[in-house]
Amino acid sequence: MYKSCKTAQSAERQRHIVSCLLEMLRARRCDQITVQDLCQKAGVPRKSFYRYFECKQDVLLAAIDFYIQDYEAFSLPDMGPGIPRTTQKEFERFLTYTKQNRGYFEALTRNDLLGYAISLLAENSRMTNAARRLMLNADDETI
Repeated sequence: MYKSCKTAQSAERQRHIVSCLLEMLRARRCDQITVQDLCQKAGVPRKSFYRYFECKQDVLLAAIDFYIQDYEAFSLPDMGPGIPRTTQKEFERFLTYTKQNRGYFEALTRNDLLGYAISLLAENSRMTNAARRLMLNADDETI
């Protein structure tokens, strides 16, 4: 598992490593990328890599977690405090964010991780509540 960062500078460097891997995944499969390749791309020593991650797969797990965190913070202009959140708005939010982060999804798809990322997202998102309401045929769509 990847390690939690104690400082903003460490968190920034960790995210940078994740971003570099995602960028590399647009051109190559994960199994074609070595930790050394990733360190070179990120401009960090190998020792620094292991300060944040135990292995390359941990970088992928961090990417999914960061995506979920970023998604949870994302909102549409007409979604804010005091405005009811409907199933339709949550679905629109999901599609808008997905479209804006298409490269990320392409990288995950190329590495057979998209289904895993979406299942984690559904577990950690209000989309789960929206899906439950749809399955229960609830009259009130407000989440």
